[in-house]
Amino acid sequence: MNDEDKKYGTVHVYAQGQWHDEAFIVGDALALTQLRDALDKAIASGHGSAMVFAADGEGYRLHVVRHETARMDRMRLPYSEFSRVLGHDPKGRYPSSLVTQVEGEEDEILGDDEWFAAQRKFGMEFE
Repeated sequence: MNDEDKKYGTVHVYAQGQWHDEAFIVGDALALTQLRDALDKAIASGHGSAMVFAADGEGYRLHVVRHETARMDRMRLPYSEFSRVLGHDPKGRYPSSLVTQVEGEEDEILGDDEWFAAQRKFGMEFE
């Protein structure tokens, strides 16, 4: 991809390894502008996204979801090294369950109680 027809920014999102670690979003001006637009849309309507690339040329959709503070404890914790540090996988709702899987299609987004009930049907256990 040359600079002339570049319409997607390049951004890396580095999650916290564990509690108290720093997190980083590093990107070019285009990607950060696309992220800002996704943030603005999420604030206004609940969900925004941007199609971006990593430096190796692999594209991915970056989602931004507005979620109520009182419901955040139902989410999986964001630490990337959680299972290595604690010796088990954390329990909770994955962020991908809060957005439609196909851009532009209406998909039913389950409420927390319905989502946890559906997961239990598949044998998932939650603390």
